[in-house]
Amino acid sequence: MQRTIFLFALALLFGPAAMAQMANTATDMQFYIMAGMKAFSPKTFNNTESVAPSMVPTIGGGAIWQVNHWQLGAEFSYLDGKKDTEDFGSILTGINANILAGYRWDLSERTKLSVQSGFGYSLHHLAVTDNNYSGGTKLNSTIYHNMVISVPVAVTLQRMSNSGIFTGVRVGYHMNIGHNHWRYIEGPVTEEYTSNADGPYFQIIVGGLLSLKDRRP
Repeated sequence: MQRTIFLFALALLFGPAAMAQMANTATDMQFYIMAGMKAFSPKTFNNTESVAPSMVPTIGGGAIWQVNHWQLGAEFSYLDGKKDTEDFGSILTGINANILAGYRWDLSERTKLSVQSGFGYSLHHLAVTDNNYSGGTKLNSTIYHNMVISVPVAVTLQRMSNSGIFTGVRVGYHMNIGHNHWRYIEGPVTEEYTSNADGPYFQIIVGGLLSLKDRRP
């Protein structure tokens, strides 16, 4: 009984202030698509030169829930690139998913600057074909697999229109948690190679703003 009375008193004391704060809150959702380039470090894997492309195109999309200036969201991207030389050809594909939290500054009425970080997961496959191999066609390719947990850090500059459509640019970096291992599996044998971080990326963003609640005067 005393506990109930105590909770009721707290509700009476802090309830009006909480309701006033909620009424004074601006809430919106951002939906966007993005395209850009991601840099990859050299990967020799016992070869004389890197078998992976150094820059790979990416495309994806995401959504961010924003309360006043605080942000929380998630995004997904896909990458696909290749490298061709006289001795070999390679195809690099991968996916990346991020859970993000951040903060936005209003530089002007239409120009916004956001800083975001969070938790990310990436899965990559690198298929390398030896053009000089003279055996069967099924034996001249090797596939390396890579799984990385990372902390993404990004800075985004946006320009808003009166209709809620926005464009922006983003630069960021994926900081790996642990080593960046690439594995080649053949039967019971697993070969493992450690590479430098595959972190920097650049993106162009286009999206729309959906206002869920406007700030009251």
